[in-house]
Amino acid sequence: MLAMLEHIGYEIDDTYLTTGPLYHSGPAGFMSIAVTMGQTVVVQRKFNAEDWLRLVDKYRCSSTFSAPTPIRMICNLPDETIANYDVSSMRVMIANAAPWSFALKQQYLSHFPAHSLFEVYGSTELGVNTILRP
Repeated sequence: MLAMLEHIGYEIDDTYLTTGPLYHSGPAGFMSIAVTMGQTVVVQRKFNAEDWLRLVDKYRCSSTFSAPTPIRMICNLPDETIANYDVSSMRVMIANAAPWSFALKQQYLSHFPAHSLFEVYGSTELGVNTILRP
């Protein structure tokens, strides 16, 4: 786990935003890391794409874990809507739970910081096995 934290670059003063359901091992596991490190954790009770952007802006969220579907919903919002929110604080987007298409990665990177996308591969049984850095 320490090697993963080093590769991803988590910092104690990061603010973690839950993006997926906490009964799933990915969102719960990465949130647990944030709690263990003493980071601030922002919990979105029910996913809503524009509300997610509002939370990133309001709390300066800097890390999250997401499957492709929520990010697709965010990136498919009108550009004017996305532009209403400052998402420059997002340093670590952990992409997992299902493959992110190349098109989705391009969409994400058109709105979020260029070096924030980390692809993480693993399994429920073994945890994180591979990290592709930005």
